[in-house]
Amino acid sequence: MLPESSAVRQHLRLLMIAACIVAAAGCKSAAVGGSDQAAPEAGAGGYDVASKDDCLPKTTLVDQDGNTFSLDSLKGKPVLMDFIYTSCPGPCLMLTAKLANVALRLGPDLGGKVAMVSITIDPEHDNPQALLKYSREQGAQETGWTFLTGSPSEIDHVMNLLKLRREIEPDGSVAHVADMFLIGPDGHELKEYSGSIAKPQDIAADMKKAAAAG
Repeated sequence: MLPESSAVRQHLRLLMIAACIVAAAGCKSAAVGGSDQAAPEAGAGGYDVASKDDCLPKTTLVDQDGNTFSLDSLKGKPVLMDFIYTSCPGPCLMLTAKLANVALRLGPDLGGKVAMVSITIDPEHDNPQALLKYSREQGAQETGWTFLTGSPSEIDHVMNLLKLRREIEPDGSVAHVADMFLIGPDGHELKEYSGSIAKPQDIAADMKKAAAAG
C-alpha cells in the first residue's frame, strides 16, 4: 500500500491528467499546412496523413542525455513522434501520459521493433537537462523513447516536413501541437492521431502492425 502522502500525490496527478485531456480537446495547436483548420478525421482519433516527405531526415538533434542523435538512425522501424515543451501548462502532460500508456502496451517491442520520440517545440528554453528532468518527472524513461532538442532551425525543419510550424505568442508562450504522428520504417508518415481522442491500445496496435509489415 502506498503511504498516504504518495497516494494523495498519485490521485492528484491522475486528476491533473484527466483535466489535461479535457483541456487539450480545445487547445490551440501549431498550424498545419499553413492553416489552423484540422484535417478530416479518419476514425478512432486518426487522420489522413498530411505529408509525403521523408520525416526522418539526416537532421542531428540532441537527446536528454546530451548525446547527438540523428533522426535517420531510426529508419528501419516504425516511430511514434510527438511535440512537447517542458513548461507546457497541461496538454503536453496529457500527450506524455498517453505515450507512457502506449509504451506500456508495446512492452519489449519498444526499443527493438519500434521507437518513440518526443521533440521540444521550445528549443530556446528546453536544453537536455530540462528534457531529462521532464522525462523523469513524467515517468517516461523507457528504453526506445527519446526526448530531443536542437537549434530552432533544426526543430523548424523537422516540423515543416510534417506540415507544422512553431508559433510563439506575443507573451512568449508556445502554441501546442496536440497531435501524434506514426512514421513508417522508410521515414514516411503512416498516420496522424488526435492526442485527445486516440486510444493508446489503438496506437500500439498500429505500431505493431507497421513493424510486422516491415
